[in-house]
Amino acid sequence: MTNKDLVTLADTLRINNRTANAATEFTPDHLRVLADFFASQDASFKRERWMDYITGEWEPGIEPIFVDCDKTLGAGATWSRNPSRSEPR
Repeated sequence: MTNKDLVTLADTLRINNRTANAATEFTPDHLRVLADFFASQDASFKRERWMDYITGEWEPGIEPIFVDCDKTLGAGATWSRNPSRSEPR
């Protein structure tokens, strides 16, 4: 997942993490399971920052960056149509 994907998921969890009576729907254990999975997929995943963002312990004004870099194609790059070449050129 890209940082954008992680932010979108975190926003969704944060917004929907409260019931009408303000009881938490996702426990810290639930969030840790998700964070463990993301960490297993990307060693640069910042688990504590991601969880703090969801739980509202995030410092305002700090950009939500949860991985060192997105593994998405950068601006201006193109992909080769050659199936043996899978890297941007």
